[in-house]
Amino acid sequence: MNVKTRKQGNSITATFPKYLGIKAGRIFEPVLTNEGVLFKFVDDDNAYDVDIYNDLHKYLINKGYSGDNLYNKFIDIQNNITKVVEVLENDLYVSDNPRKDIFG
Repeated sequence: MNVKTRKQGNSITATFPKYLGIKAGRIFEPVLTNEGVLFKFVDDDNAYDVDIYNDLHKYLINKGYSGDNLYNKFIDIQNNITKVVEVLENDLYVSDNPRKDIFG
């Protein structure tokens, strides 16, 4: 099955066949892979992401971080989590040559 894009104002839209059951207003996250762009459904509340960062914040406070050190360590770990997730997502969808060095 192919989906065709169309220009609508300053944006590009894609039309999906009705039988896929995708409702209007559904949120997708585009993921760039070696094969092209993959669109993943996104949960509306993103509660999972919020819980991860709340837990990380509590963990760092319990480890004794505070002030600028707390902020800098939080941002550092948050950026590393984002990088690892992007690599893992790419490996899931383009797994001909999965990377082994994502943590190091």
